[in-house]
Amino acid sequence: MVSWQGACQRRPVRGEALRDDPGDSSQNFPGDNGVVNVLGIESSCDETGVALVRCDGPGVPRLLAQALHSQAEMHEAYGGVVPELASRDHIRRVLPLTRHVLAEAGLSLGDLDLIAYTRGPGLAGALLVGA
Repeated sequence: MVSWQGACQRRPVRGEALRDDPGDSSQNFPGDNGVVNVLGIESSCDETGVALVRCDGPGVPRLLAQALHSQAEMHEAYGGVVPELASRDHIRRVLPLTRHVLAEAGLSLGDLDLIAYTRGPGLAGALLVGA
């Protein structure tokens, strides 16, 4: 997989794979107009984070919108993170946060070119929710 930095800084030609495997052309580079909208999802432990960035040339992507929900208060009663509770809370939060971020940016799911998510390290169940 290619990071959002790689997707924004190195412009593959149409048809070139984004994956590390040069023989895998199942995921072609989007954003033919030179603009790439990337939705990022973070769910590795006890916070659910969603952000939308726009890459419209070389350099640092521009943050369009972001939202974060912390589970710290919920886990405080247990003296630490409870993995099953964390996963279930991510399930409840990820779609509303995504809708909020898209609305704040004035975009729809159809405007997204890439979706990035935390692959690890983290709690297995929590990571699966973001993926």
